[in-house]
Amino acid sequence: MPSSEFEVSRVTSEADLREMYRLRYDIFTKDQSKFVAVADHDQKTLVDSLDAVSEHFAVRRRGEFVASLRMLYGADRMSQEMARNLALAQFAHIDPGKISFTGRLFVLSAYRRSRALFLLLQHCYRIARERDTKLDFIFCNPHLVSMYEQLGYRRYGDCFEDPNLGFQVPLILIVEDVAHLEAIRSPFLSEAGKYPSDSRLADWFKTTFPEYDHFVSPISVGADRFMELMSDKLNDADVGLLRGMDQDERESLIAATRHLEVGAGTRVIRKGDFGKELYLILDGVAEARLPQKRDSLVLATFGRGDIFGDMALVSARPRSADVVAQTPLEVMYFDDDNLNRLVKMQPALAAKLLYNLSRILAQRLENTSHQALHFSEDLQAQGEALLGL
Repeated sequence: MPSSEFEVSRVTSEADLREMYRLRYDIFTKDQSKFVAVADHDQKTLVDSLDAVSEHFAVRRRGEFVASLRMLYGADRMSQEMARNLALAQFAHIDPGKISFTGRLFVLSAYRRSRALFLLLQHCYRIARERDTKLDFIFCNPHLVSMYEQLGYRRYGDCFEDPNLGFQVPLILIVEDVAHLEAIRSPFLSEAGKYPSDSRLADWFKTTFPEYDHFVSPISVGADRFMELMSDKLNDADVGLLRGMDQDERESLIAATRHLEVGAGTRVIRKGDFGKELYLILDGVAEARLPQKRDSLVLATFGRGDIFGDMALVSARPRSADVVAQTPLEVMYFDDDNLNRLVKMQPALAAKLLYNLSRILAQRLENTSHQALHFSEDLQAQGEALLGL
């Protein structure tokens, strides 16, 4: 669809805001099964306290909302929980009025491959520059990290768990860091060049967060260097998901996946959530747990080379158990979008990956059946929960 078909503007009228809240409700509670507990099911709207102090922007096509997001300007308007999750205390020297938070981004499924999302984000970047915003914060699900990194956002701190959204990754955009935008060829670059820029904040970030300034990512270090770094971690015969793959195939798979570090105690997968990600542990230990009334029952322990979340690739069922990081955890992850792309571009590699995945699932089923025969019906239910991850 040509860009001329879309109109980007700020949403201000009560009627338009109500329409936007209803569309948000449909997408988040039906398509993504999120915010069900806090949505207004009678009015079929999704509104929270931050909406009243935020500015809302939307893309329309022929008068219909097709995409929207909100911008919260001013760190002093954020809740204590948000400030804690975003670790804003580390940015106390920045004028609170020059800090913003981007959230509630949605795009109708029919327009997710159109230019609607790009136009909306570009428009909001332009507004940020006009307001002299210095930092913009977001947090997102793991499968969206690479998209935001391509825009220019960077990881800077620990992941956390949101009660409605689940496992979240905080990211920051240094709005005037033109050098970084240029290095990654950000879509914001064409707008960034129209405004004066100051590199002092970017220099401060490099000094304060050196581990994230050079974070392992295909975008931040380049695809070749990323594959080199990750290959050292994955050249292990014990990694069943990679069995039978040669060096080139492993590097191709690395290039098609994403990388994440998780703090100890983080719940990476939450029982009842819908997810699309399969995780491969590069380093660390995690536990699968079945929540109970007073405690949780440990179903399995995962270590280097193990996978979890695999049923998300072959089933639309909700997660059947929690997975919690017992130690600092380093994982590689991908979803069905990555897999579909791999099937189209490299079918032989995708076939090996799916074959290895089927072997792992078959072995889990065999182990579950063996345990169920020798112990009890309760153990069988626990085994089925593990298999359903």
